[in-house]
Amino acid sequence: MVKHPSSSSAGISTWPTLVLAVGLGLILWFGYRQWTTFVLRSDLQAEQRTLSSLRTGLSTQSMFLTVATGDSQFPENPFAVLSKPPDGYQFPPPDSLRPGTWTYFPPDSTIVHVRKSGHICRWSYSPSRGKVVLLSVSP
Repeated sequence: MVKHPSSSSAGISTWPTLVLAVGLGLILWFGYRQWTTFVLRSDLQAEQRTLSSLRTGLSTQSMFLTVATGDSQFPENPFAVLSKPPDGYQFPPPDSLRPGTWTYFPPDSTIVHVRKSGHICRWSYSPSRGKVVLLSVSP
């Protein structure tokens, strides 16, 4: 029996095998992209929840102190108003920031979060007004 040049010794054609391998590679590539997009979106949502909790906690504390003492005061560290700090929170600030880290730098009143993507987000915190405002997002 004469073998066709495009078939292997087992009788399986190499073209379908090649198409199958390329198809699986494409499926894995698209799946990986979807998974990373999901992870990054969930990181952004967690970041927004943390900021919302900070702002709500600062506002609540201000109202409580205004009613109790007639004067609103805010903590030096904004994370003090949270019943549970966010995952990755480190204070005092670490020497090096890793993805997932939240911290507060008192000298310049800056809140810092390193996203899983590696982007570093900075917010200014005004202890006198209790306001948290986005400063920058850098890669």
